[in-house]
Amino acid sequence: MRWGVKDENTLDHKTWIECAKGVQWCKESSVGIAFMSLQGDKYGYTPLPKTVLKHDLDRHLLSTEGAADTKKLIFEWYVLDENAQPNEYVLRNLTDKDDPAYWAALKLMLPAMRGLPFDAQRHPGLLIGKSVTEWEMRAALGPHPTELDRKTAFCWSHRRLAGEVTDRMFRDTGTGFNPYLDAAFEELQALWRGSSTPPRCRPSRRT
Repeated sequence: MRWGVKDENTLDHKTWIECAKGVQWCKESSVGIAFMSLQGDKYGYTPLPKTVLKHDLDRHLLSTEGAADTKKLIFEWYVLDENAQPNEYVLRNLTDKDDPAYWAALKLMLPAMRGLPFDAQRHPGLLIGKSVTEWEMRAALGPHPTELDRKTAFCWSHRRLAGEVTDRMFRDTGTGFNPYLDAAFEELQALWRGSSTPPRCRPSRRT
């Protein structure tokens, strides 16, 4: 449910930062189940990173085919911070959580930046184009800041929605509308179903 992650985190692109803190706190403090994922037919929010290393973004855009206008748009939203070592680009804040300019730009920038490291210095292995939900699950299953017993500390349940659900707030996969999200969600479920992953809670079906 991501309790404690405020709308303000969207404005300055700190949603993942706060979620990662929450996962870390649970792993360090829990005396029982540390992480439980209750999922419907939704892959989840796929944001851009607050920062991206300069050499990563420059190299990626040089080797990626794409419209010059989109690349120009990226550098309008990402401002170079030369004080950071190594140098990095920092994503401009939103004016409000419904900032139309940002959400319109995101639709163009996200595909062009897909595959880049999302949080290379703190959480290696996370990629742009994947959802916050997936990053949370990977962070929970990973060894940082401590390794947990996967059979007792984690639980996963998938609620399958039956019938027609057109609201993307509740369902963004399984409709054929976005094959990329469908494939990403299947990979995410496979991550949990693997032989070394935690037990599956009782599944449910809801109309």
